[in-house]
Amino acid sequence: MSYHVLFLISLLDTLTFQAYCECDLPTDFDGAWWDSSAGNVQFTQTTKQLDGWLLTVYSQSLSEFTCVESVNNILLFKSNNEANTFGELYYGFLCMVYTNLTSSSFRYYLQADEEPDEVSRQRIKMVLKENALEPYDVNDICNPVNCPSPEEYHVLVKQGKQSMLNQYLPDILLGVFSYSVNDGTSSYCTDGSLWDSCTNKTSINLNYTLCSTVMFGSATGHVYSVTYVLQDSTYYVTVINSDGQDMLFTCLAVVSSGGKIVMSTNPGSCEKGQTPLARTSNQESVLITLSKDALNSDNPDMSSNNDINIPALVVGICAALVFILVLLTAFILYRKCFRRRTHIHHVHRDVLPDSMYPKKTTLADAGIGDVVLHSPRI
Repeated sequence: MSYHVLFLISLLDTLTFQAYCECDLPTDFDGAWWDSSAGNVQFTQTTKQLDGWLLTVYSQSLSEFTCVESVNNILLFKSNNEANTFGELYYGFLCMVYTNLTSSSFRYYLQADEEPDEVSRQRIKMVLKENALEPYDVNDICNPVNCPSPEEYHVLVKQGKQSMLNQYLPDILLGVFSYSVNDGTSSYCTDGSLWDSCTNKTSINLNYTLCSTVMFGSATGHVYSVTYVLQDSTYYVTVINSDGQDMLFTCLAVVSSGGKIVMSTNPGSCEKGQTPLARTSNQESVLITLSKDALNSDNPDMSSNNDINIPALVVGICAALVFILVLLTAFILYRKCFRRRTHIHHVHRDVLPDSMYPKKTTLADAGIGDVVLHSPRI
């Protein structure tokens, strides 16, 4: 075999290897982040390293990962260390399918089947060491039988940038409400409370003077919207507190029910199968009910008894305006016509000779006495 043929084969192998194993970690990822699932994480663009994700599978911990492949909006990370499971060595692969929200925030899903570990149920692909070889095939590794459900997303927020996200809350949460809280044992904020997500539609402000119960891990009662997804009639909303302290993130599963807004909370990311009407498995989870005591006129889901029929209202206003316009036009025409007739009458008297009008003639003039007679019209 000639040298040129060997060179071409070697070049082809190199290009194929690069096509499979090249990871182009976006520069936007570089730096320190808050992760709704993992906490503090660090992406290093130059080394393609991810630090901070601590995953435990079958009592084995995986804490450092390297990006080994990227395709479009998919990043494939491989654990730097091996996990000894049932006497065999495995590498863990994380398949991150991400959506860019802002320059300081991302939403992502881990595209993998849950490992059948009853404790962790992590969505990570465990591959035997002898099979975890380059080139890595994203189509094979990121191809679960049971994909994550819509609420199983996670978010990344650049550390210290939560006030710059400017992401709108869903319409169902826009307004001013009173609220009550139930932690499964006791109820709070039933005698007075204020939830304001109308003044600023990208954040929620709670009045701790009216009710001092700390919500969403925020000492100030102020949280920012990060993102949300809609599944059927349930909104899954992630908020981040303004304090920069634990717990940073809270997932709200929100629905309109019986003229009120009800929701469940879960610290961090949403829990798989989370519903608005039941607390999650996390002991910090609570149920919240928003009431229309402080009426939100912008919220169509508040109460069917007080809904305003906007189209009918508009038609009614237009009809009233048309009626007023017709009356005004008729009045103006009448006034113009009356003035015209009066003007003509005066002109008629000025122009016609006196012989056309009754003339006073006395009998004295006729030599008959003082009786006044009217001469006939000509």
